[in-house]
Amino acid sequence: MLYEMESLFIIFICLELFEFFWQKGDSIREFVQNLFSIYDTSLIFFISLHVSFFFVLFCIFALNMTSGILFFIAFFKFADISTKIYILHKIQNAQPLGEIEFILKTNYPLSNTIKLIPLFIYGISFYTSLI
Repeated sequence: MLYEMESLFIIFICLELFEFFWQKGDSIREFVQNLFSIYDTSLIFFISLHVSFFFVLFCIFALNMTSGILFFIAFFKFADISTKIYILHKIQNAQPLGEIEFILKTNYPLSNTIKLIPLFIYGISFYTSLI
């Protein structure tokens, strides 16, 4: 049983690392441009690249893991995907972005440390949900 939990954790971390590497960009603008190029290609492809979200859903439904922390991870990952789609849809339709437009114009730098924060937060939370 312990080895199964460790395997699930390692798989989850590998999937989070995959998401880290495909969501690249040295600044907020580059990050959003990369997301938009994928979103503009195909919405289904864009959603399917969020593999750790589907893995969490697999753990909840197929493996019957009913940890509250796992439900929160699924909720926050769903909110993350939904927010990205909302912003990218507005960019695609040339609609005003409000305060987000200011952030994109100022072009804040985005270090790897900042991009790795979700990996640590979700990783620790996922590990805690396995205990």
